[in-house]
Amino acid sequence: MRFGLRVNSSFLHAFHDTRLVALVSTLVFALPVGAQIPDTIPVRPDTTVTADSVVSAPDTIPAVEVKAPPPPVIPPDLWKVGVDLALSAARGNQSFVILTTGGQLVRREIEHFSLELDGQVRYGRNGGEEIARRAQAGIKFDFLPKGRWSPFVFATGDHDAMRKLQLRLQSGAGAKFTFLSNPTTTASISVAGLYDREKVREQEPKILARWSWRAKAERTLGNSVKVQHTTLYQPGWGTLHDYLLTTQTGINTKLNQHVALTIAYTYDRDSTPANSAGPDDQALNVGLRFEF
Repeated sequence: MRFGLRVNSSFLHAFHDTRLVALVSTLVFALPVGAQIPDTIPVRPDTTVTADSVVSAPDTIPAVEVKAPPPPVIPPDLWKVGVDLALSAARGNQSFVILTTGGQLVRREIEHFSLELDGQVRYGRNGGEEIARRAQAGIKFDFLPKGRWSPFVFATGDHDAMRKLQLRLQSGAGAKFTFLSNPTTTASISVAGLYDREKVREQEPKILARWSWRAKAERTLGNSVKVQHTTLYQPGWGTLHDYLLTTQTGINTKLNQHVALTIAYTYDRDSTPANSAGPDDQALNVGLRFEF
């Protein structure tokens, strides 16, 4: 009696594939550490390798989107620096040199407050004689510079050898009212109360409470010319005959982004000057202003 056994061909293929995997695993784990894996693996002659049993690499590699890094964040420039320089000189029957220089530091961002620091030095000689020596400095803090009403505090210092003024210190607080503001013109008035301490050479210090009234206007002509005028009147409380008056008119013409030509006329009056000193002083300065 004969017995027959029919084996399906797919079963044989799977059996051969299983034997192939087992053979590769045995070879890999049997290799010593550091051994090189051969490029080819011997296969028994009775083992059939088909296309279905070989895993091939994909024809294409999927693209990966690469995003550019965000640009660096540059902090805004919050401060503006200005430097003024003016020189007057003559030689001949009269020989003199007068140098005026100053600096200003202003906060650019004025949405909530503004801060301004400034200083100026003026020095001159006529032959061997000193004809000008003055130094001024100030600081001002505005709480709402863009508002119609803006409270402020300030402090100033002044030294003028020609007027025998060793030192004048002022500090006070007040409010500014801007009644005209558009892209080309601004105009305002302000009032403040201040403490004034004045020390004149060879005299006792004088302390006085003063009012401070100021009117200021500024107009821009075209893209490069700016005209400014300021009048400052400071009478004493209850002693109106003792007052200080300063007016200044100036023209600023831009030459380029950082340099401007400046022309300024200043008139100062002290109604009660020191002995042998006159009440009035005038100055005309022509120079350059550098802004950064």
